[in-house]
Amino acid sequence: MHITEQSTAILTDGEARKLLRALPQPFELVGELMYRTGLRLDEILALRVKDLNAGEAALHIVGDSTANGRVVAVPSELRAELRLQLEAARKQHAADLRNGIGTVLPRKADDRLPLAHTRWCWQFLFPDPQTAADPVTREPARAHLVAAAVRQALQTAARRARPGGMIHSHSLRHAFAARLIEQKTELQTIRTQMGH
Repeated sequence: MHITEQSTAILTDGEARKLLRALPQPFELVGELMYRTGLRLDEILALRVKDLNAGEAALHIVGDSTANGRVVAVPSELRAELRLQLEAARKQHAADLRNGIGTVLPRKADDRLPLAHTRWCWQFLFPDPQTAADPVTREPARAHLVAAAVRQALQTAARRARPGGMIHSHSLRHAFAARLIEQKTELQTIRTQMGH
């Protein structure tokens, strides 16, 4: 492990894998996606079912610096975990529908897409275990997993997995970039993959 001036850890591959193994689901899959794809935490949490292609081989990332977003390949070894997470989200969605609970939609989507809050394609891949009032409709709704919960899980896992060096939500993303640099990947390819 290397430490920067701010004592933020730049994880080796072995350290990253050890940290990931110390995370419970769904946090482990969130961490795996950061480490294996270079996605930002907020990009992962904002993923909806419609952002996955049919074979779970790629994710469409919206809201980044490019007008149409970007497409990021999902490593084959994560696809089975992704399918399990999709199934867990589907079960949560079915229970929510029985209880009259929809999902939080992007701003003004309710106006353009009636009943979209009940459609499977608009559900978050990583739904929050708790419901809350939709910020627009004030109706009970389910948003995505809270970033603070992921950060807390990372801190807890870091304490169990290894001492020293500050771990934060970007540590796994930085480790992804470090692996690409070690493999002598072109800088522009790294920037594109990471959404810069």
